[in-house]
Amino acid sequence: MNNEAQARLTRNGIVNSYLAKNAAVFATDVAMKTISAKFVKDTDVAAAASIEAEIDNTGYSAEKLLAKTTASITAAELCGNCQVKLDISENTIVSSSLHAAVTYYSTVAAALCCSRLMGVYNILLENLTLITSDYLTAAQLESFLEEINTYKELVGRAGMVIGGETVATKLAESTLKVTNADLVTMQKAALKYKSKNPTFYKGLIKSIKIPTISVRHTPVVVTVFDAVTKELIGGVSVKMTKSKETHVTNLEGIMTSNTVSAGNTMATLDKLGYFSTLKQWKILRGQINEFTVYLTQGTMTAEEEEVFAVKLAEAIAAEKAATAAKSKSRKANKAAKGEEI
Repeated sequence: MNNEAQARLTRNGIVNSYLAKNAAVFATDVAMKTISAKFVKDTDVAAAASIEAEIDNTGYSAEKLLAKTTASITAAELCGNCQVKLDISENTIVSSSLHAAVTYYSTVAAALCCSRLMGVYNILLENLTLITSDYLTAAQLESFLEEINTYKELVGRAGMVIGGETVATKLAESTLKVTNADLVTMQKAALKYKSKNPTFYKGLIKSIKIPTISVRHTPVVVTVFDAVTKELIGGVSVKMTKSKETHVTNLEGIMTSNTVSAGNTMATLDKLGYFSTLKQWKILRGQINEFTVYLTQGTMTAEEEEVFAVKLAEAIAAEKAATAAKSKSRKANKAAKGEEI
């Protein structure tokens, strides 16, 4: 279930409450009573299905995957930094027991990932004095443990689960569509009240509107490599038109964000000593969006920078035009239907 589905479930509850409160208004109206009773019944079915989806999807939520990525990146960063100290000290035994690759943790099942993360934590804790505060601090270890525990304790929630993962999720979405169809019929049955009882009609239409969806859970993970050496590149500036923030890749060449809005976005990647790159990505709501970019070493000439700026401006203009066209079409559809469903 995604955030929009959750908003519709909330909307259904509001409509049910309004119908119950104003039942006397349509007590003798067979059409309204029939569709209202069907809507109440279908709403109960949709609510029950969403609960089943939540239970069935435990452990598959977008926020859990983001927590896994976050803890894995921290593990790799700490290991890489500590290995430098250990290698200098010629302590190869402890150094070889640490794994500085993010994929060592993030590409395995949850149980194994947790085991590997705790293994790293224990090794670093046991050797904290040996590694010293210049390369590892007690505060860093404490923060790392918090990330591990956060990941271990998180479970899937209906509002966070990646869409389409299970049969239960698809069933919940299907039952929700039935309530949407009910509301279309209900609006038709209620048209007579537009002049007969405008207060009731306006209240009903208002209750049918979908609540504002203010929270997005759409993790974006970008990994940047050198096109020739295939080494990960840290310090790369990543700007996306769907985000107000400027993101920067860490030492492992990875950038993570949970604040990028869903939809098509233009991304620019810049780092001194590399040619700037322009990418067009489609950000899917409620899913982990992973992208890989390869940058080429070099310095852009003034002419190349001008060409890049023109391409970027054209891409942004095209994106704005597409968004405006989509908004215009949506408004036209609403006007044709009379109200938003």
